[in-house]
Amino acid sequence: MIMADYAAIITFPDDAKTFEAFSKLKNSPSYIDAGAIVERSEDGHWRVVDATDASIGGGLAGGSVIGALVGLLGGPLGMLLGWATGAAVGGAVDASRAADTSDVLSDFAAQVRPGSNGLIVQGSEEGIPAVDAIVGELGGALIRRPLDQVLDELDAEREAAEAAAAAAQAKLREQHRSERREKWQERWDEMRDRLIGKDKDKKA
Repeated sequence: MIMADYAAIITFPDDAKTFEAFSKLKNSPSYIDAGAIVERSEDGHWRVVDATDASIGGGLAGGSVIGALVGLLGGPLGMLLGWATGAAVGGAVDASRAADTSDVLSDFAAQVRPGSNGLIVQGSEEGIPAVDAIVGELGGALIRRPLDQVLDELDAEREAAEAAAAAAQAKLREQHRSERREKWQERWDEMRDRLIGKDKDKKA
């Protein structure tokens, strides 16, 4: 499947091959538009190790598609949805050609196992043969998705995160109201018990 613009994640059996591939790609500007080596710690946190553009390391606020991907994969939302614990998935260089309707973030997260690294790239149709050749030469696996699909999912995840935050705030407000009602009830019960006690004393 050929696509005009895409984002892809590339992994290798040997982490050193990731750096070798990245060196070859970034030294040939026509191959990719942007790229970054991402590392995943044993506890599932993601970080950018090297990138073709300094803004990529800025996560969601960095202004790049790759930065946004890393920001979501490694941020609180990624942890919540389990992207931090995906298993490694093997495959040939052309795994990207297979028809797959699963979501981009889950696909990408599953490729980089904890304690290893991967390469996220953004490119266009013209550079696909060269990128595939480098990945194949170094024994890597690649998953490629249309950039429109990636952007749609990033936007959907942003909306989901905003909705989740709003729901959490509403729940917190309700909890506070409930706590205030309980405290009010406790105070009233204590006051009523004292009044009843005094009334009994008078009658006695």
